[in-house]
Amino acid sequence: MTPARSLAQIVHLLVGFSAAVWAGDVQNYLNKFEGSGRQWYPTSFTRDIIPKPIHSHNDYWRKAPLYDAISVGCISVEADVWHFDGDNELYVGHDLSSLTKNRTLNSLYINPLLDILHRQNPETEFAHDTSNGIFDTNPEQTLYLYIDIKTSGVATYTSILKHLTPLHPYLTHYNASTALTHYGPLTVIATGNAPFSEISVSPTSSSDYARYAFYDAPLLSLSDSNTPYNTTNSLMSSEDFGSIVGRVSGGEMSNAQKQKLTGLVKSAHDRGIGVRLWDTPGWPVRWRNKVWRGLMECGVDLLNADDVWAAAGMMW
Repeated sequence: MTPARSLAQIVHLLVGFSAAVWAGDVQNYLNKFEGSGRQWYPTSFTRDIIPKPIHSHNDYWRKAPLYDAISVGCISVEADVWHFDGDNELYVGHDLSSLTKNRTLNSLYINPLLDILHRQNPETEFAHDTSNGIFDTNPEQTLYLYIDIKTSGVATYTSILKHLTPLHPYLTHYNASTALTHYGPLTVIATGNAPFSEISVSPTSSSDYARYAFYDAPLLSLSDSNTPYNTTNSLMSSEDFGSIVGRVSGGEMSNAQKQKLTGLVKSAHDRGIGVRLWDTPGWPVRWRNKVWRGLMECGVDLLNADDVWAAAGMMW
């Protein structure tokens, strides 16, 4: 072995030893830091979660409704609600057979959202009267709460408004006295049997001249110059994927399909309204992923997803 080679090996060993010692020092510090109480801060509930334009379709099917969606960064969740005469609760489920007494709009969404928003907006010696959203990494990002009305529109909508009362300080709302829409940490979108005639009624003094829920506008109607939908009553629009795009071969949208969708998205965006397409292909997975990419390329605002973990983990 030459002296030069021997010296090189010694240097290599010394560098390796130094790195090992340094790594050990860092790990020791990490171990000590973990129990020091300094790893916690008031808004750390959603630390490191990056919000993503994903809609958690049928969110109530998940093992931990709302929380599963938030944990992967979904900025939109959906609850199907049922109202029954003489009962003050709104029950959450896909159909009558899936309803239970303990799965309600309050228990699965209203109360958890209040808890999270209180956490993200603490009153401390440093912060007062803040309006932070759910995500610590982007406090300005609103969370869309879609409420899909399954029963009589007017009666259910009236009940929804009562349930939303505790959330008023955090809700996006339209103020009729100023004719302005104020964006907040939480935005409620009424869909399903939602009664547009009720939602679009000008707010009065009984509701502080504020509209706290917005209609899920039909996307195809937004190209009409006489459409009644605007940011005073609608902030999102939706449509069935098949009715807009039609069949896709291998998951790839044709140029004509992309042009059609892009044009519709532009019409919505020109009105300040976002876009979501539902009933998108879910299988084969390779096709689904291609459709997801195509939708994002066309400017769709919310990716309708059943498998939110797959959507969040896409290599965009």
